[in-house]
Amino acid sequence: MATGDMPTGGDAEKPCFLHHADHELIGGKGKGGQHLLTDERERAVFRATDTWFHEKLEHKDWRRVAWFACGKFATTWVTTMPDDTTALPNYALTYVAAAYIGLPQPMVAGLLGRTINTASGGTVGKYGHELVSRSHPGGGWDIHHDAMTNVMASTAGEAAVSVLKEVRGLLTAQYTPMALAEMAAAGADPTERRKQRIPDLMLDMHDGPTNLRSTKLADTKIIHANESNYKKDMVGAPTRGRAAEERQAKVAGEYVKAVQAMDRKYVGTQEGTVGPTEAALADHSHGGVVGLVFGAFGECSQSVDLLLESFGKLIGEQGFAEMGYRTVEVGVGVATWAIRREWSMTHWRESANLMWRNLEHVTGAYSEHAKAKRYTQRRAAWGDAHRAAGTHRANGTSRKRNRARLQRARA
Repeated sequence: MATGDMPTGGDAEKPCFLHHADHELIGGKGKGGQHLLTDERERAVFRATDTWFHEKLEHKDWRRVAWFACGKFATTWVTTMPDDTTALPNYALTYVAAAYIGLPQPMVAGLLGRTINTASGGTVGKYGHELVSRSHPGGGWDIHHDAMTNVMASTAGEAAVSVLKEVRGLLTAQYTPMALAEMAAAGADPTERRKQRIPDLMLDMHDGPTNLRSTKLADTKIIHANESNYKKDMVGAPTRGRAAEERQAKVAGEYVKAVQAMDRKYVGTQEGTVGPTEAALADHSHGGVVGLVFGAFGECSQSVDLLLESFGKLIGEQGFAEMGYRTVEVGVGVATWAIRREWSMTHWRESANLMWRNLEHVTGAYSEHAKAKRYTQRRAAWGDAHRAAGTHRANGTSRKRNRARLQRARA
């Protein structure tokens, strides 16, 4: 067959690369021919699949939303070999497989319509979104948030980047003792405490081309599956990964408004005047606070990708020889993939854990987490009772019980 007669992969507007390829390459004699053929085949399949999601599904179908949300960060779980940092328990693996393609969750299949016994309330739907997109007791949101912050901070340390977590007092260093006392008293209310902004990460980054160092403040954000977060993906022609990017873009402005409100409330700064908190934010953020966003379908914002790639570059350049690679390029590629794999799998695992933990609030639900929690509570109550009676030992055993056992042994 002549090269001009080669098929086009089903897309008349985008002719197949084979129309312009060398004969030697088509015959497999040229280097990389098989890779080019495979890439072209995958592009053709992608175009057909993308068209199907665009045209055949309703805009609010979660399968369609998941398709347009996912990127290379979300797909990492497909090719990740499990190890100590990336392994998933069984319930998490089924969660990930369903969430990744927007299907109903097996974890809640037997609980449809059951009541969620918390202040947020609601009933369990087939996707289980009510268990994760609403705040429930147990601190599940905070656990997920802290896990992502910690894994990013840990990687920063491996890349020899100076990092501080939850830098308290950074923005309020110029406050008077009276203002600090007032802020501390207001912080007793969870709603007010959330308004007192504390950056999750402070990174001392080095810019190679300019040889300059700059401080970056970053805030970790987790978005869950609901129409409010993903409305930008529920349109006729959505942009891929729009929800995470939309949330990222809001973070810097939210911080400015929050610190302005803090200045007015605790320092008495007049409207339109720059107060000490806002000035400190400008001094330390260098371009505004960066939002590091992780989404409900395993995706992340561009800021996360840029951060992990910068860490991968630092680790690869510094340690490619120690890792056993001959070139910097290979070391950077391996390091970047390892970071993306660890961050992505941490996000997936904690997303599954959030739903799993919140099952304990569902009427009639059984979960290993709820069982373990009840056991822990019984042990704590048992310990409290023995401490009150003076029969408790530091190792958690009862003197009374051991004394009775000793008497029986002697008999």
